[in-house]
Amino acid sequence: MRRGLTLIESLVAIAIISILVATLVPGVGLVRARAREGECRSHLRELALGALGYSNSNREWLPPAILFFMKDGQLDARGWDYRQFAGAWSPGAIWPFIGDGRVLMSPELAEPASDAEPFTGYNYNTTHLGSEGFLPGPAPDGHMIEGWENARLGAAPAQVRRPSDCALFGEGGWKGGANRFMRAPLNSVEYNLGTIYAGGQAFRRGRGTLVVHLDGNVRAYETPHEGPYAAPWLLSQVMGFPRNGFLSADDSAYDPR
Repeated sequence: MRRGLTLIESLVAIAIISILVATLVPGVGLVRARAREGECRSHLRELALGALGYSNSNREWLPPAILFFMKDGQLDARGWDYRQFAGAWSPGAIWPFIGDGRVLMSPELAEPASDAEPFTGYNYNTTHLGSEGFLPGPAPDGHMIEGWENARLGAAPAQVRRPSDCALFGEGGWKGGANRFMRAPLNSVEYNLGTIYAGGQAFRRGRGTLVVHLDGNVRAYETPHEGPYAAPWLLSQVMGFPRNGFLSADDSAYDPR
């Protein structure tokens, strides 16, 4: 005849199971975190290869961060990742060179930013590398200035001197979530503090923020920087510091020269 467990034996068994669960759960979480990190590194490398593919087809110029055109009386915004026109999103400049648009979705994000913009999470060095357009407007002779004609150009191929230390793509983050345009802290071309503090990087607990550089190497930056114009409202209301921050105190992590 089988004897049932006594109360003391049952309590001991429950305690042992609780200890095992408490030991295993953090381990499972760590494995998942490392898997997400590995996937993120892979995505960033693929984005770098996509930018290289674009440059090989465009006289060594990197993709534009964003250009603006007028089409049928509506604004046509053509970004490095997406084109937005007539209320709809479609593939942007880099898509023909990455194959699968899902590499634009960070594994650290639980869901896309919106139904219309299905993949998001990474940002592109817009201050120094990606050309940035201005809104279209009429020229003195009456024609519409738009697209490349109305853009601040990024670094020319001949200006690239530090490919292994110049950020290309990273994990974008500001107080409102992900961002698509990486900004450097010195405000050297934007002349808008709100814009640059909304272009920070997302620093994940335990590993910092991942960045792929112009030469394709991926590494983590562990310390978020405030930047030289760190007013309290910019840090708290725009950037969301220290969960988000700059890669360096100056532009050294962003400037390829």
